[in-house]
Amino acid sequence: MKKTWLVAFAALVLAACSTSKASLISEADGREYAPLAPGALVYMYADVARMGPLLDILPIEALGQKEVADMIERTDTAMVAFYPNNEKRSFMLAGAGTYPTFGANMGLWFSSAWKKRHSETGASYWYAEKGRNALSLSANQVFVSDGDPFAPAPGVVIPEGFAVFRRDAVLALWLDDAAAPVNQFLQVFMESLGIRQVLEMLGVSLTLPVEQAMISVQAVNENYSALIRIGAPSVSQTRGLLGILSLIKRFLPGADGAGLDSPLSLAALLFANDPQEDGLYLTLRTGEFDAQSLVALVSMFAPPRNSPLSR
Repeated sequence: MKKTWLVAFAALVLAACSTSKASLISEADGREYAPLAPGALVYMYADVARMGPLLDILPIEALGQKEVADMIERTDTAMVAFYPNNEKRSFMLAGAGTYPTFGANMGLWFSSAWKKRHSETGASYWYAEKGRNALSLSANQVFVSDGDPFAPAPGVVIPEGFAVFRRDAVLALWLDDAAAPVNQFLQVFMESLGIRQVLEMLGVSLTLPVEQAMISVQAVNENYSALIRIGAPSVSQTRGLLGILSLIKRFLPGADGAGLDSPLSLAALLFANDPQEDGLYLTLRTGEFDAQSLVALVSMFAPPRNSPLSR
């Protein structure tokens, strides 16, 4: 009898550690969805297995929590969203990988720091009041947040073409409303050059007609490069945007001696190649950059922990 019990227990553990892969993407009504709530400032896709220490660029304190960190180490890919201050959560992370559900859930059950809660969706999850960490995992998926970690079905719509755009990317992101962060960076950049007031006197608009934006970061040897796609409301506005960006590039000095986190060096990185127009979109291909410069690039949209650009 004891031997039978041990065999059954071993089978349960092996099932909990199943190596089957799960997709974070679902389909409905001919569209793709991610298991994240709508209304985020930015949505990210991360190839966690290839990012390694680059995960530190994500402003998620929960990644330092042991129980969460243990699950992230077992994660292959993740979708992440960051929400404005008036939301009931500041971030959501949905990961796919292979997780030891039996051992992890037993550990959480016996921990005095973690308590069971029920999501608005009806699912249950673990919550640690100190640090506001929420965690739920199955054999091949993990959900992390500082609030309810589950989004109402079907989730948030993934922009058309994003799957192709992020192909082979280490990190990719999209913004449904990119106007605020893009124009904020533009203002800082113009101030750094000392030409903001001059352009305003000449009647040059310092507000770009930007709607959606996507960024795909690729690994290049030991460095990175990025493809940035900016969408405008109309073709004529795309052409106007191209003219503004071309004008900005003419004012751009060499970046020699500039700090990696300075607006000038970041702008030099963004304008390493001429913008390309394609209908409603402009595409920028950056030069090569290192991990520290990647922090500066991502901080334009989601300020990372301990980054000068996040202060």
